[in-house]
Amino acid sequence: MSGSLNFVLDVPSVPFMLAASCTITTSSTATCLVTRTPDLNHNGTVDIVDVSMIAVGFDATLGSSRYNPSADLNGDGKVDIIDVAIAAADFGASVY
Repeated sequence: MSGSLNFVLDVPSVPFMLAASCTITTSSTATCLVTRTPDLNHNGTVDIVDVSMIAVGFDATLGSSRYNPSADLNGDGKVDIIDVAIAAADFGASVY
């Protein structure tokens, strides 16, 4: 059997919930990326609602009225294509 498993582990922290997004393959390789949680609405999965919340703040920067720090997944002060890519990589993943 070949394939991979993608999941997100939420890590409670203040002021933002962090997450370890991990992919494990049947060939025994594993990769993880730590960011702010991509499950913005905290419903247990990375879904279209989370992506939509990032889209609403797209191109916003720290200090602007549309800036949502939860949508700034890499915490660089702007909601951009990197944040979208992080959420896209985890799209459909279960969050634990």
